Amino acid sequence: MPKKPKPKFGDFFKEGKVDPKYKGVISEESAKRGEVGVFAPHSGNIDKYTKQIVDYVAKKAPQSSKYTFASKDPKHHTTSTRMTISHSNQFSEIAGHVKKAIAVHGYKGEKIYVGGDDNESRNRVGEKLQASPLGEHYEIIYDPNKIPKHLRGTSKDKSNPYNFINKIADKGGVQVELPHTLRENKEHRKIVWDTLAEVVNELSQGQQQPLDFQKAKAEQDKKLKYQQ
Repeated sequence: MPKKPKPKFGDFFKEGKVDPKYKGVISEESAKRGEVGVFAPHSGNIDKYTKQIVDYVAKKAPQSSKYTFASKDPKHHTTSTRMTISHSNQFSEIAGHVKKAIAVHGYKGEKIYVGGDDNESRNRVGEKLQASPLGEHYEIIYDPNKIPKHLRGTSKDKSNPYNFINKIADKGGVQVELPHTLRENKEHRKIVWDTLAEVVNELSQGQQQPLDFQKAKAEQDKKLKYQQ
């Protein structure tokens, strides 16, 4: 028998919402807040525990926005390069709002990969994970050239040019690939979400408009001169 074609993201939606025929199987959640977003596009039984990680990061980084897509059926995996944002109202809203983005994925290997086009944020995530206790248990790779092409999440690869994470952020996004063994380990999951929450909080503060001290000082001097 011929293989069934891989599902398209749009197959699960109708008029911007999860198609009623998938009620109880597929769900999505979002929270629109700040301009740094965290995403779990393959949660539920697809990439287990990624939703829990993103939910916790969003809780510890209250200025962040989030989007999660979950399914009880692992066959509902749609690759990040085939996730058409416009099919989901919630996904579209968050994707159109954020300026920086981190997506959490899972795979069946043993290493932690941190890819994506946002070099600065990618290196920050990779360095902090490396400095955490996870560095003693896993090899953490955040040089895209050393990550397998299908996991590196960079738009420059001909095999992976349309990853949504790089289309929604100003300078591209960050793609974190977590091995199955880590996601099954509660202690290690906690280290991941604490580390990502720290990075997201830092990025959120960086997204805020910096205070122009020279302008503020000039305005204060003007007020003092007027009062004299």
